[in-house]
Amino acid sequence: MANSNSISIKIWAGDPIQEVQVFKKEGRVSGAYIYIVENGTISPPLSKTLAVRKFPQPTTLRQVQSFLGLTGYFRKSIPEYSKIAKPLSDLLRKDNSFFFEQPPIEAFGKLKEISTSNPVLHIFKPAKKTELHTDASQQGYGAVLLQEADDGRLHPVYYMSKKTNAAEEKYSSYELEVLAIVAALKKLRAYLLGHKVKIVANCSAFQKPWERKIWSHVLQDGQCFLKSLTMKK
Repeated sequence: MANSNSISIKIWAGDPIQEVQVFKKEGRVSGAYIYIVENGTISPPLSKTLAVRKFPQPTTLRQVQSFLGLTGYFRKSIPEYSKIAKPLSDLLRKDNSFFFEQPPIEAFGKLKEISTSNPVLHIFKPAKKTELHTDASQQGYGAVLLQEADDGRLHPVYYMSKKTNAAEEKYSSYELEVLAIVAALKKLRAYLLGHKVKIVANCSAFQKPWERKIWSHVLQDGQCFLKSLTMKK
């Protein structure tokens, strides 16, 4: 127990068991991670955003690694983080030479801008209307978990994203869209188990295998009750 006004508890939140402090505006998660919890929202502390803002343009691979490690702290708060960071992470490949040119420069600037714009997430509430929006391309795929707040609008609870590997880059658009949905449901399993969720995706072809239950072992998991599958127009 940190002080008389707080208490430490361990919770399961989809990632390894995390220790947090409640009854405080600022809670420590996984030892080094600090989040500000206030009025039903979660946001990073000023110290983290200032560190990103002051980070100089990298001139070495080690500095690129440090910057990605720093901004990785914000990845669940940033839409399509992996796609945005791809020009930087590609520099770390063994077969690539270090040339900090236009694509990496643009990625560096965009990550700095987004990470320092005070990204805020809402705390997941099981009783609220829940939607999972997914998207995919040859560069990467991702999803956002949304919930309806008291204002009647959908607000982000969690962003996830991942860049495609060499094999996935060869997938068809249909396969990539299915991959995005499956990856999102696996990543957000702890949030979605036992709850109804509306999935909004691009690929209308997904309806057929859904009806044939090709993906049922992954998508339904015996406990996650999917409310509906809506296609984006």
